Amino acid sequence: MNHSATSTQIRQHVQRQLIALEEEKQAFLDAVFPAFGDKRTQAEQIVTRYSSCIRELLNLPDDQLCKVILIGSQVRITYLEDHDMDSFTIVYPQHAEPNENRISFLSPMGRQLLTATIGSILTIDTPAGTIDIRIDKVTFTAEDIEGGCQHER
Repeated sequence: MNHSATSTQIRQHVQRQLIALEEEKQAFLDAVFPAFGDKRTQAEQIVTRYSSCIRELLNLPDDQLCKVILIGSQVRITYLEDHDMDSFTIVYPQHAEPNENRISFLSPMGRQLLTATIGSILTIDTPAGTIDIRIDKVTFTAEDIEGGCQHER
């Protein structure tokens, strides 16, 4: 069962996420990229940037924190070329299921959406080419969290 999370619950979850990423970064990288190389280095840079961003975001009021795409966020976007809409959930790599629109925060789309905000217009580089999108909605969900934190443009 999926429930929207309250602002306070999101803040607490993000604080726990920050602690886990900082304390377990090497174990996470070892699990996802056991071999050292460019992909592991890039993933480490993404995790480090995300952790730094989270630290800054935690200084925002609760209602502003809910408008930022984080790991665990459900995101609705509009493709500006044809106005089609799509939704994704940003997840850890081990939970990614592209056919279920669950994309890794390390994927090309995931890493470019990470920390963007509602209303942002982004040019996203994908393996298929460049696309322009607008972020229309961010909903943070977590298992066993009751309440609601949902924002739309």
